[in-house]
Amino acid sequence: SASIDLRFDQKNDYTSDGLVVNSFENVKRTIDSAKAAGFKSIDICTNVPINALTGELQLNVDSGPNADKRLPKDIWKIIDYAKSLGLGASIELNIVDAINDNAITTSYVGKNFSTETFFTTVKNYETAVAELAELHKVEAISIGAYNFGFDQKPFENSWIDVINSIRKVYSGELAYGSDFRSDNIVWNHVDALCMGFNVTLSQSPQYDPT
Repeated sequence: SASIDLRFDQKNDYTSDGLVVNSFENVKRTIDSAKAAGFKSIDICTNVPINALTGELQLNVDSGPNADKRLPKDIWKIIDYAKSLGLGASIELNIVDAINDNAITTSYVGKNFSTETFFTTVKNYETAVAELAELHKVEAISIGAYNFGFDQKPFENSWIDVINSIRKVYSGELAYGSDFRSDNIVWNHVDALCMGFNVTLSQSPQYDPT
């Protein structure tokens, strides 16, 4: 699966030939290249933007070139195009700080962070995305990754509530990403697990950057 970063529209970021990087016109070229290279599917990496101080959904930040944290407007058009080529499609919903894209963890959030608000927000946002994913024939959704602390036993019922809500509108596989910790409780309730590996790549002596 070819992974494509579509966390939000990057309206002020352009390719060398003048296309917005997350536009359909540009991403289409990546999908065409993936198809030609023999990839069987695409994986859309996007975000669930959370206010780390409160636990609320934060679709806009105060400033910066990428202040709008909503889903890219072309995301479903991109997925439909990939499907039209016979490729599979999955979506990663990474639950992150809206400001800097750091994963939301129990050690990261502010002292007034509301866990109840957080899980209600995740449930409502991910269920809405999942309903559209079902319509566009997406095969799998990752419902989070590396949300350490929140993927422990005290929050198991909250995750069950999120997963049950998604399953009411979505028939594809659900996954969660983490490391090798044996006390991750989310994996007990999803169809697939995602594990990250730190791979060290060495530069070939024949490599010429020019």
